[in-house]
Amino acid sequence: MIKLARAAVLFFAILTILSFAGPFSATLDLLSQWRIQILAIGMLICVPAALVGTRRLAIAAISLLLLNAWPIGQHAERAAPLLADGFSTDMNLSLLSANLQLGAAEPEALDRLLESTPDLAVFTEVSDEDLQRLQALLPDHHFEQSGMPGSLWAVVIASRHPINVLYTDYPTPAGQFIVTIAEVCPEDCLRVAALHAAHPEGLLGAPVQAIQFHMIADWVAGNGPIDFLIGDLNATPWSHTFGVLTAPDGGNFFDTAAWQTAFGTWPAVYMGLGIRIDHILVSETWGVSHYEIGSDIGSDHLPVMASVARIAAD
Repeated sequence: MIKLARAAVLFFAILTILSFAGPFSATLDLLSQWRIQILAIGMLICVPAALVGTRRLAIAAISLLLLNAWPIGQHAERAAPLLADGFSTDMNLSLLSANLQLGAAEPEALDRLLESTPDLAVFTEVSDEDLQRLQALLPDHHFEQSGMPGSLWAVVIASRHPINVLYTDYPTPAGQFIVTIAEVCPEDCLRVAALHAAHPEGLLGAPVQAIQFHMIADWVAGNGPIDFLIGDLNATPWSHTFGVLTAPDGGNFFDTAAWQTAFGTWPAVYMGLGIRIDHILVSETWGVSHYEIGSDIGSDHLPVMASVARIAAD
């Protein structure tokens, strides 16, 4: 029994070490995307091992669990403030991110999703038919599509207020991926980055995703804060690449969902076991009063919604 416990803890140790190799290997950084699941596996392995093994084995098991919990705790420091009675705010907005999987979203489910009429939304994987339906469901909204219409990597911004595109660029010569930064002006003008990031797997996926995140961080460094980053980022907060977006000297974004870490948005059918790759991030001047992962709309992604408010200056 002790030999089996040692083997299990050794397996978990190897898995843990590899999951921290993101700075050195884009391929191994994929493991860090599943930090919550690795931690859960570790608990299943290490708790019994600590009970039946030696004291030294128990210490090793607990140390590995704490090591895996460390990135989760670090990301909690980048949580957008939870708004309470003590906060004074001067602007309130409802935000939405939804991947429609190129026509897979069911019309009735999309109807229900948009009943609350978000002030600002970013849609990814939008087919031509999807766009027509969105425009019918949100007749008072302005729409802006970046990228080739109907393509996998195009994004659609919908806003109650006119949209002025400030920046679009492609990280690859083929123009397959796109980074879009726009301005909307409900009262004061606000900046929103809309993104469907490259998938991190494959030879080119992870490097292209890293370039996209650095493009946003570089834009912030040269032009000042972006109020919102919304979209399917194809990365979880624990990955090395994602850190570019939340680093104070990077994108300096804060996570509206950091207090609901354990729930995933993809794949939709495995909410409890999936990973959180759809995001609504905000700048440091915004707080969150409500965050929700929506119900299944037929896509392989679950939508995410957040009610945010700008914290008034003293």
